[in-house]
Amino acid sequence: MATFGDTTAGGSTFPSTNDRAIFGQFVLTEEAQIESITCFFDTTSAAGANFKGLIYSDVAGVPSARLAVGAAVAVPAGGGALTSAVTPFVLAAGTYWIGAVVSDFQPVWDADAGLGGQREEAAQGMSYASPPATFTSSGTTADRVSAYVTYTPTSELTQTGVPISTVTAGSWQASGAGGLFAQIDETVASDADYIVTAVTADSCEFAITVLGDPYSSLAHEINYRIRGDGTSGMVVSLYQGASLIASWTHDPAPASYTTFNQTLTGPQADSITDYGDLRLRFTEI
Repeated sequence: MATFGDTTAGGSTFPSTNDRAIFGQFVLTEEAQIESITCFFDTTSAAGANFKGLIYSDVAGVPSARLAVGAAVAVPAGGGALTSAVTPFVLAAGTYWIGAVVSDFQPVWDADAGLGGQREEAAQGMSYASPPATFTSSGTTADRVSAYVTYTPTSELTQTGVPISTVTAGSWQASGAGGLFAQIDETVASDADYIVTAVTADSCEFAITVLGDPYSSLAHEINYRIRGDGTSGMVVSLYQGASLIASWTHDPAPASYTTFNQTLTGPQADSITDYGDLRLRFTEI
């Protein structure tokens, strides 16, 4: 995965106190799906407080609108590089302010001397419990907080998998040469070739292209095109190996070719642990 920001701990430090947030200005060079915010805490940090990663937009060189609040993370004695996960979302290329808010005085931020940053205190509205939607500056800092964002370029998010082999054929028949999977392996559906069965409770199963883990539960789509005789039905199922991920029943199946676009729920997508072992199963009912 890619990052933007400062990926090493600076040689300077900045103290914390309850409801204090500090930020550094960084440039994102490509549209990206944001995954997490990592902040560096100095070895002099004591245990007893938590932090949340923050991202704010930039307007005229200062933080403006809150864009993300990360999950709460405990800062241990001795600090370290600590990661605050965010609900994945997309940011356009541009300038942003990355930082964190702390719940109490024990942590000590690592920072880069002389690079400059911004801070917001409780007196200006910053709150660990509920970081404000709009930034109000408490002034600049001489040093810039050491922090970075982990992301996936949106150009890498779109992956398409198609059947690449037949796992189980059952009584299904191919309309042409090349075996069952070759009839339905196109990325754009074609009714010129197809698979068919007239046997109730008959299943066929196909292995899908090996895909990379998108590190996100968003926008997992299963697209298929089916037709029945007006009385029989069809169950379409997505498996990882022998584990069912999701299933869709059409009873009866449509009497003419119909395309279905199914989106996995977040829990369904999260249940996928191996994108190299996905299978698509069709069952006549």
